[in-house]
Amino acid sequence: MSAPFILMLVNFGLLLVILAKYGGPAARKMAESRSDQIKQALDEASALRSKAAAKLAEYEARLSEADAEITKMVEGMRADADAEKERIHANAAAVAAAMQRDAELRIAAEIERARTELRAEVTAAAVAAAEKVLAAKANTADQGKLFEQFIGDLQRTATQRATTTQIPKEPS
Repeated sequence: MSAPFILMLVNFGLLLVILAKYGGPAARKMAESRSDQIKQALDEASALRSKAAAKLAEYEARLSEADAEITKMVEGMRADADAEKERIHANAAAVAAAMQRDAELRIAAEIERARTELRAEVTAAAVAAAEKVLAAKANTADQGKLFEQFIGDLQRTATQRATTTQIPKEPS
């Protein structure tokens, strides 16, 4: 081995001793510090992960509660709508029944009015026909008999009314 090579080896050994004496503790300290930072970062990440998992569970619970509340509200709205539907149907049935009764009453009144008018017209036609027949066939004696019979009928009717209802007599 040559002298310069041996001096290089000695030089390299001295450098290693100096580095080991002064640089070793600093490197160890720096490695420990870096190791502590990494452990701390891992611990923080673990804590954040557990917090995130807790928040996720909380949000999922809130979401399921919201879904249950929405379902309950929808069912309530459906029940209210069904009740309103039944109320409207009942009201419509009552109105339809009232309209039908009213229509039946109007029809009955109209039929009665038509019957009354028909009776009046038939009576008027019968009276007119009787007048024509009497005028054509009746003589003066017949007219006198009819007149007396009419007066007698009026007196009987007046007497019957007087006995059935007491009408105060007018002073004479």
